[in-house]
Parts: sequence; structure tokens; C-alpha cells
Amino acid sequence: MCNCMVRKTLCVVLLGFIFGGQAGCGTGLFQFKKQVPVKEVNSIATKTESKAEKPPKKDWFILLQDKEMSKISTNMSMILAQKVDKHVSVYRKNLIQPTSIPIFSWNEQFSIYESIFVPPCIAISPSGRECIYSTSTQFLLRDMQTDATTVLAEVCDIDEGFLEGYTDSSKIQGWQYYYSDFHKQPIIGVYQPRYPKWSFDGRYFSVSIPIFREGAGEYVFDRDAMKEIHLPDYNIYLEGGGSGIHWSSNTHQFVVASSQTGWSEREFVLVDMNSIEQYMNLIETMELNLRDPYVAKMSPDNTKIAFLGTLNNYPSSDTHLLFEVDISTSQVQHIHEYQELDFTAYSFFYSQDGNSIYFTQNHGNSMTLYQYNRETRMNSIVATFLDIQPDTTLFLSDAYWHKELLFLTFYLQTEPPEYPSIEDREFYTHIIALDSSHEKVMYQSGWMQGIASILRVE
Repeated sequence: MCNCMVRKTLCVVLLGFIFGGQAGCGTGLFQFKKQVPVKEVNSIATKTESKAEKPPKKDWFILLQDKEMSKISTNMSMILAQKVDKHVSVYRKNLIQPTSIPIFSWNEQFSIYESIFVPPCIAISPSGRECIYSTSTQFLLRDMQTDATTVLAEVCDIDEGFLEGYTDSSKIQGWQYYYSDFHKQPIIGVYQPRYPKWSFDGRYFSVSIPIFREGAGEYVFDRDAMKEIHLPDYNIYLEGGGSGIHWSSNTHQFVVASSQTGWSEREFVLVDMNSIEQYMNLIETMELNLRDPYVAKMSPDNTKIAFLGTLNNYPSSDTHLLFEVDISTSQVQHIHEYQELDFTAYSFFYSQDGNSIYFTQNHGNSMTLYQYNRETRMNSIVATFLDIQPDTTLFLSDAYWHKELLFLTFYLQTEPPEYPSIEDREFYTHIIALDSSHEKVMYQSGWMQGIASILRVE
């Protein structure tokens, strides 16, 4: 029987970066006809003025087709993780011919109905040699060539006295983390480790750790040294619904942001693994009346950070706004005001050259993709994605750059009006590849059952 303790912390672990799919250099995406000006946030913001853009009346409309379609002529494949109910399958999918090769599979703790829109808990290292993933009972490091696994953490017994008075203890788990001097005692959580990510070269990896009654914390691991790394004299507390750390695409830096919860304070921190004692608290450096920061992502040149947040002095403190902050000057630029917060708001991303930020606005069963030009400070409409099925909601889950192609992963949630229960909804994934040079749709996967994510394109 383990005597489990609860700790709030940021920790560090090794492996590599993949989930964001940022790589290489490139130009802006597409040519645009409609532009919308963006107004700047003053260094001390008392009010951010911005109007949400309307969906385009013309231009590029893309229908998300039911069947697979490919115009890719060169040999290319992607490794996918697809989750149906609790079962996750990893397989290689050929993008020229409709063939798939299974790699391995496992069961996660929660079904997609209990953990909506959380991608399968797996990330492949940049070299493709290893992966980290979570099953219902273990957090594992796997050699993709030999299939050998190393247990990094696993479920253990819980001291029943700790859960006294808790009405729903059936889903509470104790997790013992190994290769750690800081986490010698088990941690109690409400779900398995999730949102695994690698640094750009596979030296480090991170994962979001659930902490019972405290939200979540970040675990970072040094793969070369095979040990967890703890940020000295600092705790980072993340709300359970957060998407965790976002690594730089070419350095050992990462940024992490989280809103205030009932158990933890808001956090917005930039860390360089080469000098972890000198982390930067961005809440203190920005002259912005920030109420809560949410997800944050670094530009490819590591000079800017785009982030989602709310302001105390905005007409509504619940209005979510997309910003970009200059790391060296702390100047903040307002990019977009979301009409309402949904899963899609977390999926903004940078262009490969870092000159643009892309974001989406949800319109039910359609979605508009925008490009923010950092030089002109204008928002331009790229395309509108359409699904013709009634009673559905479309979400952008992830963006993955591969050479000249931009892969977008959409989730579709059906909402039959006569079935209000979440268990009566259905979930599907659609992956589309766009040619950024010629404004063409090069690939559509068709609607796949469950939720899926791209682990690698090669």
C-alpha cells in the first residue's frame, strides 16, 4: 500500500518535439483577397479594441469529403494514432495508395466521451526511433525498432484515508514516477499522463501530470541522463484541461501558460533548459492587465510568443483574446477576439518562417482559417472549411507542417438535438493537406471514426 502525496510542481523529462509539427523554413500561406486591420494593444492596456471578423462571402471554400482523396505524387506516408472509445491504434498510412500498416495498440484510461478532444496520449521522437505514450496503467518509453519498453511511471495503490469524503473515488489513481529524485512519493491523479511532447532534438520530453484536487503539473525528463529535471525553487500549476508545455522548434526552450483554478495560481513562464535557474515570468514583464493566460506557443525564431488570454479590464473578463508578445521588449499585440471560446481557440499556430500566425473561428459546422501578417498587422481570410452534415460542430485540433504541405486535423462532434447526453454523440476525425504554394487541396482522409492525431509525416 503506497502512502500517496500530492505535489504541485513543474518537472522535466527528456525526449523530442513533435506534436506541434513545426519544422523548416517557408513563406506565407496563399494569396488573399480580403484583409481586416488589427488594432494594437497599448503597453498598459485599459481596453483592447477589436471586432471579430465575419466569415468570408467569397474566396476559397473547402468541402470536407466523406471519402479519401489524394493528389500527392511523391512517396509519402504519415503515422497516425487513432482512438475509438478507449482503444488507441498506431499505424502507418500511405498517402498515395489507400493502404495502412498497423504498428501497435493499447487501451487508455478514459474513453473519448470522458475526455473529449484530448488526442491519443503518444508522441514520437524527432528521429522516429522512440516514442512515449500512456496506457490506462503505465507511462512508457518505447523503442520503435525493437519494441522494447521502459516503464517511466505506473499506477500504484492509494491510501484510502486520503479519499475520505470524496464522493467519486472510482476514477482516482495513484501514480508512482520513476527516475525521479523529486517525485519519490506517488502522486494522486484523476487521469493518466497526457499531452506528451518532445524537444526539437529529442533531448527532452514533457507530459502533463494530473494532480488530485490541484489541476495538473508538468513533468520534464532528460532522455540522455534518464532522469526527471525539476525547476529550482519554482512550482508551475496547470489546470487539468490545459495542453501543457510547448517547446521551441529549434532550441531547448519551452513556454507554459495556465489560468487560475481553485487550487493553483495563474502561470506564464519561459524556460531555457540550458539555464533553468533564469526562467522568465512573463506575467511580471508584460504591462498588460492580464486576468488569465491559457495556451502559449513560441515563434520559430524564438523572439515572440503567441498566447490566448483574458483581460481584467475588457468589457467582458470572459472574452478570450489572441495576443503576441515580444520577448525582448514585452510589447503586446492584439490579434483576434473570439466570439466564444471552444476547443478550436487553442489551435493557433505559426507559419514556418514565423512571419504569420494562423487561427480559426468556429461557425458550427463550418470554420474559417485566418492569417495574421506580423509585418502589416492585418488579418486575412485563407479559406472556409465546410461539413454539410446537420447538427455537427467542427473543431481544428492540430496543424503539422511538412515541406510545402500544411496538414490540418479536424474533429467533428455530432449533436443530435434529441440526444443531449455526451454518450449519444459521435466523434470523427478528418485530415486535410494544403499546398501552400498553389492554393490546392492535395489530400483528404475522409471522416475517420474517433479522434486521431498525426505523429509523423515522412
